[in-house]
Amino acid sequence: MPYLYALSIKGIQNFIFRTNQLREIIGASELIEQSCTSMFKSWYKKLTNSDLNDKDILLAAAGNVRCLFHDHEQLHNFSNGIINEINKFSPGLNAIQAFVQLQSHAITNLDIEKLEESLRDIRHEMTISSYSGLMVGIRARRTSLPAISKLGEEYIDADTKTKLDLKEGQSMKNKLKVGDLEDPWPKELNDIARDDMRNWIAIVHADGNGMGQKIINMMKNLKGDVTSIWQDFTSKIDQCCIEAFEIAASEAFEIHKNDPKAEQKIIPMRPVIIGGDDMTVIIRADLALSFVRTYLINFELKTKERLAKIDISFKDGLTACAGIAFIKQKFPFHYGVHLAEELCKHAKRKNRENKESRSSLMFSQVQDSFYQNYDELREREYKINDFDFEHGPYYVSGHNTIDELIHTSIELTKKGAPKNALRKWLKDVHENSDFASSRIDRLKTTHSELYVSLDLENNTRIGIVSPIQDWVTIASLNSTSR
Repeated sequence: MPYLYALSIKGIQNFIFRTNQLREIIGASELIEQSCTSMFKSWYKKLTNSDLNDKDILLAAAGNVRCLFHDHEQLHNFSNGIINEINKFSPGLNAIQAFVQLQSHAITNLDIEKLEESLRDIRHEMTISSYSGLMVGIRARRTSLPAISKLGEEYIDADTKTKLDLKEGQSMKNKLKVGDLEDPWPKELNDIARDDMRNWIAIVHADGNGMGQKIINMMKNLKGDVTSIWQDFTSKIDQCCIEAFEIAASEAFEIHKNDPKAEQKIIPMRPVIIGGDDMTVIIRADLALSFVRTYLINFELKTKERLAKIDISFKDGLTACAGIAFIKQKFPFHYGVHLAEELCKHAKRKNRENKESRSSLMFSQVQDSFYQNYDELREREYKINDFDFEHGPYYVSGHNTIDELIHTSIELTKKGAPKNALRKWLKDVHENSDFASSRIDRLKTTHSELYVSLDLENNTRIGIVSPIQDWVTIASLNSTSR
């Protein structure tokens, strides 16, 4: 009987964002992409002496492969050799694998459940690294890993060398098309974070809501061989993610090219992971909010259009949540991506608490060099005296929307708007509540219309969750581009 096989790369974000060098990030992204596509097929051929038939591939995206083996000896040879091949390709990649024997020549939902359960059981097991090297050997200074070659005056390790060899990011170029731009993705961070915008960038991470449960529901509805349906599903969800990204990136480019200082042939963002229901991107800070809004809207629309045809579980499509970490260019990226992931999880948690599944985002701006985790950041930056400034998540539709946040931030960037006064009020909340009260009283006189339209009487009251810090954050990031 055939075997259903799974391979998953662990710690993808940490592997990619181990560095702040954009070319290495691009190479790491390419490396992950190849490990489940072209290189996987190459390893399959080397270890089994045969070609992998595309019809036997169920999933190949974002560091994950699910495929069929029809011969036990081939499976044995492949599973015994694949981890070694991956380590030779890039020693820092950690992969896990599992397989189950099918009860017939058809894949059933029970087979898939058993495979994923086997994979989950070993996902959190400790992986012993073979990459430590000898204590007396030369080390790469930036990574502290064993050096294998020299680039200029710098010693580099094996992972860094492989990443730099793949720095063109050809797979992402082939996957994503924006208008008639041939290669619009920057290779230097300076093309994303400009000096005249105070070097603020955003790391965005988005992930679909409840997809695991929806897949389980879909599988329960299916009888017999699910191979073709599973292949169709994984292909379509991947395409939905790509198309939603392309639409959002095109909109960002339209905003960007209206800037007379802008480089007209690039989009100031770099896609890092695009596939399945996952999206991670580095983008210029002032473009992030509208980019994520457009992505979330179109991800819903595309999944509703494509997936509803596969199973009734997806009749309303898929929603997604996103986290946006606003950081300076030199802030360690691995902290930034960790914050973006935590913010995304926090938005999902709010959905669960409210027993709903809505597309939403959370964001945070890192103002200092110290970051431990979002819970610590929230207590330090958002819970101030008797005020609570954690006003997210912001939703695509309904109440507390992303559109409302964007509209308010634009109002605060207009000439004569009290953005600076509100920033000073936030400072007073930290330091002197009497000053804070007096400052709001003055705004009632000097900016009476905005005082009413922004409902400052309520939004500055003690004991409520106030959106003012979020308004000032987005308005300040936007005003750098004006």
